[in-house]
Amino acid sequence: ASEIVNNDIVQKDYFNFTQLELELIQFFMALRRKDKQPYASTSTYNCYCAIAHYLRDNSLMRLSVLAQ
Repeated sequence: ASEIVNNDIVQKDYFNFTQLELELIQFFMALRRKDKQPYASTSTYNCYCAIAHYLRDNSLMRLSVLAQ
């Protein structure tokens, strides 16, 4: 979840694994190019790695969902 404070997006930490897992699933299922075609699997994987890296470094909880 996020909120806008002084025109900056402030990320809030998730404390609910189920909520985070569901939102990540929805995000990756909806991830499409502008022409509605799916991204190449390597592009999707790179996106996953970027999100996992951010959450690993910035989350208050240790995310076992990222280890799966």
